[in-house]
Order: sequence, then structure tokens, then C-alpha cells
Amino acid sequence: MKLGIHSSIFPEGLNVLQKIEYTAKTGYNAIELEIGPLWASSSKPPRNVVARFLDKNDRKEILEHAKSNNVRIQSLCFGMFVSPSYHIADPDPRYRDLAVSQLKETIELATDLQSEVVLIFVPETSPMQMLLNCDQKRSLVKESLLKLVRFAEDTGIIIGLEPCAPTFFVGWKDILTIINAINSDNVKCYYDVGNAVHFGLSPDEELMHLGKAITQIHIKEPNQLLENKTISFPSVGQGTMNWASIFSALTKIDYQRYLIVEHYPDPSNPYRVANESRNFLEKFLKF
Repeated sequence: MKLGIHSSIFPEGLNVLQKIEYTAKTGYNAIELEIGPLWASSSKPPRNVVARFLDKNDRKEILEHAKSNNVRIQSLCFGMFVSPSYHIADPDPRYRDLAVSQLKETIELATDLQSEVVLIFVPETSPMQMLLNCDQKRSLVKESLLKLVRFAEDTGIIIGLEPCAPTFFVGWKDILTIINAINSDNVKCYYDVGNAVHFGLSPDEELMHLGKAITQIHIKEPNQLLENKTISFPSVGQGTMNWASIFSALTKIDYQRYLIVEHYPDPSNPYRVANESRNFLEKFLKF
């Protein structure tokens, strides 16, 4: 198992090149870059990566900067920033097509940055989506993915689906239903152990069921963003997660890929959460 870090753990004001530098400074050798928001992507150098704002020289500069800092751009996270009101399961075909178009651009960008994985966040936010039953929602996800899968296979990029839709796409059965329906080695699960606990699931049991269907894993404590109306900034190991049980499951399924630490930053100390999380996790990686 290898450790990486999600770029959102560092202060918002940093540009992409600075986030790569912070990754190296905090002892990680891989980073997951967030896609968007759009308004933070047109500056030079950009604060976030969005394919349409990055020409060949921009992409080359980011990749060379990563290599010079001995940091791998392991994955790109296509989250809610790019498409706050539509995604691949939106009932409106126009919005689904927009999401698919942006994802194709993101897959191309991942190729240029020598990344392995593009994370697709599958939430449940559209009011219209709530009118559909679970089978209809899964069908829309499948329809969108079938438009992307050949493109992913041709480029060698793995599409990692992050389950975050409690009515139709959150537990291992939901996940395997969709992945098996696509039937491609380039479409897998991007599992988030913190989200699993947040939704009342047992992450170690989920990991055992998913096994080789997992391409990458987000590591974080359960959602602690709001606590007495203030923001809290937990590091990995400072919450309620049973990490010994989780790492036991990871060992049993012979998971050898990246663990990406995903937490919000501490504005008072941009290094603290990243450093404390790495120090805690390295104890498990030595076994």
C-alpha cells in the first residue's frame, strides 16, 4: 500500500504548483488534484485543474513540476465543483451529456499528467433525481458510463466511482451491481472509508466484499465538518474510526494501491493535518 494526499487538504489560496510542493514537504509522493471550481482555474498558474483551461504548455509545466518534486499526480477528482447541479445520473439528458463531455476532457487531462485514475463522485443532489426509483438511477449511471468506457479503455485511465448516493449507490451490493453491468477493467470503485461510516456502514466488511473491484481508497475520519456550528479539522487517527480493523481487511484483500488522505485543511497550520495523518498511517503500513 502507498500513501497519497488529496489537494483539498492544503489552503485554498495555493495554486496547483504550490500544492505539489506542499505534498513533497509533508512527506507524500503522490497527490490527487481536484477538478474545479471553474473560477479558480483561469489564473496562471491555476489554483485548480480544469482541462479546458490548460493548454499543452500548462500541462507540461504541471507534470514537470511534479516530477522535479518527486510527486506523482496519481488521480484527478471530478467532484461537485465542476458540476454543482448535474452529473452522470441526472434525469435530464442534456446535463448528463455535459457531465460526460467534461469527463472525457478530464480523462484526456489525466493522460497528459500521467495519472492512473479519474474519480467520479456519484452524489444524490438533483431534485428531479429524487423522483426516480433506484433502478432508474442506476440505469442512468450505466448509460453515462457506457459513453465513457471505451474512451477510458483506449487511454488506459481507470474510472473510479465514489459511492455517495444513499438510496441507490452507497453499499457494496449497489456498487457491484453497476460495475458488473459495465464489465470493464477500466471501471472500478473508488472507496471512501469515512463516507462509509457516515452512512452507517462497516468499512472493513465493505472492503472484504468489494475486493479487487476497488481501484483506490480515500482515507479520512467520519464527517466532522460541523461541530457546535464551528469547523473542526481532525487528522486521521483522531476520530472514531477503527483503523486496525480497516487495515486488517485491506491486508486480507491484498490491497496494494494508493490510500489517498482526504481532509479539510487547518487554516492556522497548513501542514498539521497532512503531517499528523501521515505519521499515524505509516505505523500501519510498516506491518
